[in-house]
Amino acid sequence: MHALRAFIAAQMDRRTWRQVDLVKKSGLSKQVIHGLMTDDREELTTRIDDATAAGLARAFGVTPAVVLAQVGMAMRLPVSEPVVIYDAHGVSDEDLIGELVERLQKAGEPGGNTAASRQAGRSPATGKVVIPQMPQRQAASPKPPRTPRQ
Repeated sequence: MHALRAFIAAQMDRRTWRQVDLVKKSGLSKQVIHGLMTDDREELTTRIDDATAAGLARAFGVTPAVVLAQVGMAMRLPVSEPVVIYDAHGVSDEDLIGELVERLQKAGEPGGNTAASRQAGRSPATGKVVIPQMPQRQAASPKPPRTPRQ
C-alpha cells in the first residue's frame, strides 16, 4: 500500500469513517474515493490532481500541502515528513462535540468516575455522556417606536 492510501486509511480510522463519510466531507465523487482506497500499488506513478488534494485536505482538516507531501512519498520522491497541524476553526460544532463525546466515552469506564467523565456530565447509572442542552435565547421584547423630537 502506498503512502497516500495509508494516510487516507489512517485518517479515516481516526474518525471511524467509511468511504461514504469521506465522500460527503471531501466533496469528491464515490469513484475517486473508491479508486484511492482500492489502489494496491506500492508506488504511485502519477500525481493526483489539485481538486482531489483539496478535497482530501478539506475532509481531514489539513492543508493541501500535507496531502501532496503524502503523494510525493507515495511516488517515492524525496520528501521530508510533513508536520500535520489540525485547525479546528473549519470543523463544525457538531463534529467537534461528536469527537469530544467519543473521546470521553473511550477515556472513562462504563459508570466510571474519571475526572473527564464528571466534567462531561457522564451519567453514573449508564456511563453515557450527557450533553446538557443550551438554554434557549429569549426573544427581546420589541422596543416601542421612537417619536420624532420637535
